[in-house]
Amino acid sequence: MQREEQTSPSLRAHLLRATHAWCTEHGHTPYLQVLVDQYVQVPPEHVRDGIIVLNVSYDSTNKLHFGDEWITFQARFNGAAREIMVPVDHVINLFSRQTQEGYQAMSAEEFAAIQEGRYKAPEPATAPADGASAAPAEPAVATDATEKKKSGIVRIK
Repeated sequence: MQREEQTSPSLRAHLLRATHAWCTEHGHTPYLQVLVDQYVQVPPEHVRDGIIVLNVSYDSTNKLHFGDEWITFQARFNGAAREIMVPVDHVINLFSRQTQEGYQAMSAEEFAAIQEGRYKAPEPATAPADGASAAPAEPAVATDATEKKKSGIVRIK
C-alpha cells in the first residue's frame, strides 16, 4: 500500500513509541539514529556522514512527542536549547545505549531513496483551532509501488 492510500496511523511510529517505552521502563537510555537531509531539523554541527544519533531519554529532552508523522522535542547542545524535528520516515533505528537492542525502522531501499533525493517534502499543515502548533503532514518516500518496506526488531552490533 502506498502512503497516499494509507488511512490508519503509522505502524512505524507506533513501534518507535513502543521501543522508547520499553527502553525507559527497563532503565535504558533510548537513542535515535536519524538520516539527515533538508527535512530534518537538528544541529548540523553534530551530523556525521549524513547521520545523527540523539539521546531521546526524558532526562535529556523537553516536550518529547512521538507523533505519527514527526518526532519533536527540545534538547540542549553545548548548553544551548534547540528545537528538534525528525520525520518518522527518517529514523534509521531506535535502540538502547546499554544493550544495543532496539527497532530497525528503515529499510535499505528507504535509506537509498532519501540519500538519492527521491524523498517528497511534507505538505504544510494548518494550525489547529485551539491555537496549538501542528506538526507538518506526514512525509513520503517516492519509491516504486512494487517495493515493500522491510523493518523489524534487531540487535544492533
